Amino acid sequence: MTILKADADALDSQGQLHQQIAQFYRDAAGQMKQHGENVASTFDQWKTAYGDQYRNNWLHPSVNDLLAEADKHDYWSQFFSNLATEIRMAEGQLSGSGSPGHGPGHVQ
Repeated sequence: MTILKADADALDSQGQLHQQIAQFYRDAAGQMKQHGENVASTFDQWKTAYGDQYRNNWLHPSVNDLLAEADKHDYWSQFFSNLATEIRMAEGQLSGSGSPGHGPGHVQ
């Protein structure tokens, strides 16, 4: 007989970690954009071309890179959360409960 051993709680924790990382990247992108626009405006007051160069060559690409990293971590968050749900469902079926959340040995 095959023994299924998986830790759904550890998978959920991993998913939550990726969710927190994604939020960190989004927060960083928001801060960068907010403060970067202030810098670009100051450049515009000094010399118009510098503000546009700053926006186009550094600010926008950097913010987009951070948001792309956030999207990657959103993907992994969802992946681990879905896997944890699948494991809980399988555990429920193996224990005879037929549904997740009833714990091992609970028979309906």
